[in-house]
Amino acid sequence: MTSSKDPYVLDTLAAAYAEVGQYDEAVQWLKKALQNPELFEPDDLEKDKKALTLYQAQKPFRDE
Repeated sequence: MTSSKDPYVLDTLAAAYAEVGQYDEAVQWLKKALQNPELFEPDDLEKDKKALTLYQAQKPFRDE
C-alpha cells in the first residue's frame, strides 16, 4: 500500500519479523527503511540504527 516507501511502516514490519525470529527479513526491511533517512525524525532514525545492529546480532529491539 505504501509502495515500500514509508520508513515507519517498513521499520514496523522489520520489528515484526525480528519478534518472530526472522532476523534476515528484519534486516532487509530495516535497511530499506533507512534508505530515506530524511523522512525520519532524528530520534527515530537513531533508534532504527540501534535496532539494525541488534537485528544483525539476531536480537529483537524493544522500546523501553
